[in-house]
Amino acid sequence: MLPILLFSLSNKTNKIDDKIYLSSLKSFEILLHESLANENKYLLAYTEDIIERLLDMCVYEQNMEIRLLALKCLNNLSINLEPNKLIKYQRHVCKKLEKCLNDKKRLCRRMAVETRNRWFLLTTK
Repeated sequence: MLPILLFSLSNKTNKIDDKIYLSSLKSFEILLHESLANENKYLLAYTEDIIERLLDMCVYEQNMEIRLLALKCLNNLSINLEPNKLIKYQRHVCKKLEKCLNDKKRLCRRMAVETRNRWFLLTTK
């Protein structure tokens, strides 16, 4: 299921992208919570792709809900996965999240600060 979700997050071919992105991000959020029972073994194989797609969605300008949900998923990813699996992405994610700190919506800026802080503190868990 994860490869299909990743494909839907990168698919930019039709006009109803917002609906596809929102439903894919909601599904991914549910999958992230359920993967805790399986010790995240399914997520680990796709970690790099997941992070890249979520970072792309964090700066999606057409819809605030998409940006907010992508930030929440990134935040949950940093909470739920082991720090030693994510540490190699820490610098890249923190740098990319800098753009989100200047978002026009306050909710997105606040979530970006929380997510970026969580990624900065990966090594202190």
